[in-house]
Amino acid sequence: MALIKYAVIIFGLGWLGLWRASVIRKRLRQLELFGHALSLLDTEIFWGMTPLPVAFRRLQRVGFPWGNFFLAVAEGLEGGGQIESTWREVVEQQRRLFYLTEEDWLLVNRLGECAGRTDRHEQHKQVMLIRNQVQTLEESQRQTAERQARMWSYFGFLGGIAVVIAVL
Repeated sequence: MALIKYAVIIFGLGWLGLWRASVIRKRLRQLELFGHALSLLDTEIFWGMTPLPVAFRRLQRVGFPWGNFFLAVAEGLEGGGQIESTWREVVEQQRRLFYLTEEDWLLVNRLGECAGRTDRHEQHKQVMLIRNQVQTLEESQRQTAERQARMWSYFGFLGGIAVVIAVL
């Protein structure tokens, strides 16, 4: 009976470590998808001269959760909403679907502040600036993400073993 309790402790803490590692990896993936979405948005706005609601609707193909995010923004704009208020509402509604940090959300919100405010040349500059910042963030995260994910994976199981040893 005691062995079962110890196994539950080890596997429970191990699972928590694996969960934390997956959060780190998912954040990196979501940053990659956001960068890809920015590239597509720039193409739609600058080269295709596509209106924002249509451009955001086309970004739906980026995949979950960004596809849903941009679709919700497009629907809000098509319903007569203003870009900034619609953007803030969608961020608040869908924030829980993401694994982003506050630093990441600052970049996301910066896009909502600059989209649709100026001509396509200025929007191109703004989108590319945000894209470069996301790329820099993504590269720095990539350098540490795998190391941190591996550490959390090991830490969970080793922490469970340490707790069991301490209990004995």
